[in-house]
Amino acid sequence: RAGLWGSHQGYNRRLLKRHRLPASVVSVGNLTWGGTGKTPLVIFLARAFQKQGRKVAVLTRGYGGDEQEVMAQRLQEVPIFVGADRVASGLRAVREAGADLLILDDGYQQWRLHKDAEILAADAVQPLGNGHLIPRGSLREPPEAAARADLIVLKTAGCEPEQVERAAEQMGALNPEAPVFRMGYRPASLWSWPGGET
Repeated sequence: RAGLWGSHQGYNRRLLKRHRLPASVVSVGNLTWGGTGKTPLVIFLARAFQKQGRKVAVLTRGYGGDEQEVMAQRLQEVPIFVGADRVASGLRAVREAGADLLILDDGYQQWRLHKDAEILAADAVQPLGNGHLIPRGSLREPPEAAARADLIVLKTAGCEPEQVERAAEQMGALNPEAPVFRMGYRPASLWSWPGGET
């Protein structure tokens, strides 16, 4: 908590520099550790912006998990730039891919970059985890950090309607200005196992 407060103060008081890239930046992130549907949301947004004629690129840190591979499979026409330095990755995306819209994967805690839109993904089962910061809980920031979001998207898979409404009310109380959307999953195909036929 002390470290987060120090970082916020540094950027808010302009002691630390916030970089503005020559492209629109849309951040998709979460307050809790994993399981909020962030990767499918990035894929959905990249496709939607691309259909609007935008030159989209995705910036991801690349933690060594399967998220990057899933995005690469699903977004074959969208360049994905991997790197811990999102400013450098963003500049590369603009220069090498001509991107005019950058989707910042896992960008809610990324303060070095100016962001034009901040999308917060949350799981409707437990949108704020157990309410405690890591390592005691699964929160990466205190609950009040939800107030920074321009838009909140609740993953509703496996939830009862009452859970979804309760989560929407909880997030709405933390950020009355941000619209709260629901996101569900729908199977696209079935695979036979072990053959692998679709």
